[in-house]
Amino acid sequence: MATSNHISSIPKILVCPVCFRVFSTPKRLPCSHTCCQECISTIQTQEGAVIKCSQCQSEHKLCSQTVHDLPDNNLVRDLLQFSENLARSCVRQTSDGLAACHVCQDSSEPNEAELFCKQCEKMMCRECNKRHKKGDRTKFHKVETLHDIAKLFMGHSTREQLKTEYCNVHPRKRLKYFCNSCKTTLCRLCKETEHNKEKIHKVFRVKESNEKEREKLQKGLKKMKKKIPVIRKHQQSLRTFDQQLDQDKKEATEKLKEQVQNIIDIIREKESALLEELNNLHREDKQLIKSRLQNSEDVLSNLSQTIDLTARVLKEENEIDFLAISGSASDAIQALLDEKFEKSTEKSGVCFEFTKNTDMERLLHCEAIGSLHKTKILSNLTPKTEKQKSQSSRSDVISFSLIQTIGGSGKAEGQMASPHGLTVTSQGDVLLADRHNNRVQILERTGDYKNHFELENLSRRFDPVDVAVLDSKRVAVSDANNKNIHIVDIADSLTAESTSSSDNECKLIASFANSQLSNPAGVCVDDSGSIFVADKTSIKKISTSGNIEKIIGSSQRGQEPGQFDDIWCVTTNSKGQLLVCDTGNQRIQLLDSEGEFLKQFGEKDKPFNTPRGIAVDKSDNMFVTSNHCVQMMSSEGKLICRVDDDDDKLKWPCGVAVIEDDSQLLVFVADAGNHCIRVYQGHSGN
Repeated sequence: MATSNHISSIPKILVCPVCFRVFSTPKRLPCSHTCCQECISTIQTQEGAVIKCSQCQSEHKLCSQTVHDLPDNNLVRDLLQFSENLARSCVRQTSDGLAACHVCQDSSEPNEAELFCKQCEKMMCRECNKRHKKGDRTKFHKVETLHDIAKLFMGHSTREQLKTEYCNVHPRKRLKYFCNSCKTTLCRLCKETEHNKEKIHKVFRVKESNEKEREKLQKGLKKMKKKIPVIRKHQQSLRTFDQQLDQDKKEATEKLKEQVQNIIDIIREKESALLEELNNLHREDKQLIKSRLQNSEDVLSNLSQTIDLTARVLKEENEIDFLAISGSASDAIQALLDEKFEKSTEKSGVCFEFTKNTDMERLLHCEAIGSLHKTKILSNLTPKTEKQKSQSSRSDVISFSLIQTIGGSGKAEGQMASPHGLTVTSQGDVLLADRHNNRVQILERTGDYKNHFELENLSRRFDPVDVAVLDSKRVAVSDANNKNIHIVDIADSLTAESTSSSDNECKLIASFANSQLSNPAGVCVDDSGSIFVADKTSIKKISTSGNIEKIIGSSQRGQEPGQFDDIWCVTTNSKGQLLVCDTGNQRIQLLDSEGEFLKQFGEKDKPFNTPRGIAVDKSDNMFVTSNHCVQMMSSEGKLICRVDDDDDKLKWPCGVAVIEDDSQLLVFVADAGNHCIRVYQGHSGN
């Protein structure tokens, strides 16, 4: 096979190691290597005082010398001169006196050099070459004629890179063909032998291949040039998005800081108001105590004076005088005895105390401050994948619309204050934990107020967080303030007309778990009647008699499967499995009926934004309330659709309940921040 470059055919001694061309003015370095005079300047350091050899990496200081002062390599120079002379004369024999044999040049009759040994880098005559071939060390050296070397210089100056037009395999044959399969130039013999086997090689004339390759390169060049404006436009878009990112960060930072500062200001204002109220209470009680102390001092003084007077009367020995003054003393004693002394009716101990709002930690969770999300502009940078497209297309399977808003801020019947948990009875009535009104409301399916009940005579204020149905008569209510689960008979409340008195409308059957619950929140009941209570970092399984049968989780926060951090809600599905709103870990955990971990929804790359409430329909589809939105998800945790809309402006949605029958699907959502219940109706995609 031929090669397109014959530079390797020239003896190494004639090629510069820097420019890889035939030497021009060869100069010898102190390390004995040779370079062109012009090339030495390219291997000088920036200061110019040191030359670094490109072959051995040795550094040589020039001191006072210049590149021009370096010694010439006479051998290379003579060989170049000899070859160029032969090339110019185009003769087949050497001319007299051009070069003498380097081996026998010191003899009396030196011979003319005709050969060159590449390994020894010496020109020799034919006689010396015979002895050279017989030497043990030199018999395998490669020797070429000076004439063959000179032929390589024909038509080229010593500074031109050699342009080879002759075949390397067949030196006398010119390169006229190009093998497109092997990407190399060929002579006629190469074409007919090596590159014509089985006729699978595509061989063309050099001119034809040259034109085709040029045309191919021209097309590629045009295409590349067309890509330049596209890439530049893309770069401009990226720069614009980059600027938008910085601007969005700045604006979001300002809004976040403003929001946090507003919350701090509100808290500070509340602190000032509470402190002022505390000071007023303290001052009033101090004045009352001071007044009563003064009153007691006056009474005590009168008693002392009367006692002294009575003592002096008793000391009177004259009976006439004694009888004369004893009447006045008796009147004074009787007056003091008849005077009513106002005693303090307060029990000893604390006169007033500060009751911590146990809901504060929940209300001041991060999502209450606000949330961060990507804008539509930036999200458009990433094209949708097939998986994303398939998920987004599921929104037409089912949709929801807001059909009713129940309640509003207030204490009147049907009004609410921070509604939390809610559930639905078998009759379709809605039970709502109206938390800050300290009551549980009973509403009809239509949203009309039906009744309510409050629990009195408790050790602390009734603070209902969630409610669950035990049977047609009884419900279980979690009470965060008293750290209790209350079992209440509401049969009369479900049937009685609305009245201001609740004496005959509900009956507190039992309260338990006071010492074993730290912060009861969500509550649910399974088919066997067992009660499950969400208690911060664990779930307590409690019998209706009040015995804690099992503790799922631990007293410590955790992120591993089966561990929890601030549980808000718990419910069961048709399989008896537990669904847990693991709020602090931004996920939903699925447990079996014994509390063993099965799976979780809401991975690190797609977490729930603080889930607070969860309910299931007959198909075990999940309805999850999280930060300002409600989502419908399949039993496998895949998003089906969003229930609410941004225009609904949900604010801290908590409890959620589902009413499903043949005619419709209704979703009730307790909107704690807006003090109301939102009702959504489902619509089939068909």
